[in-house]
Amino acid sequence: MKITIVFKNGYSFSMTCESFTINKRLGGEITGYEIKGIKDHKPLYISIEDVLCVYRDMEAEEES
Repeated sequence: MKITIVFKNGYSFSMTCESFTINKRLGGEITGYEIKGIKDHKPLYISIEDVLCVYRDMEAEEES
């Protein structure tokens, strides 16, 4: 799957991985994430406080 992370400063970062799970509190606040099987563009660190949104690029998956 292809995941794109968009940061509050406008920068975006994409990676290909086997699974991406977001951990949330009861109210919906994101507290962390788990990425398994990263194939490319492995991040060293992502600050959850700086993330605006995370989405799965289904169109890129259909093309491959």
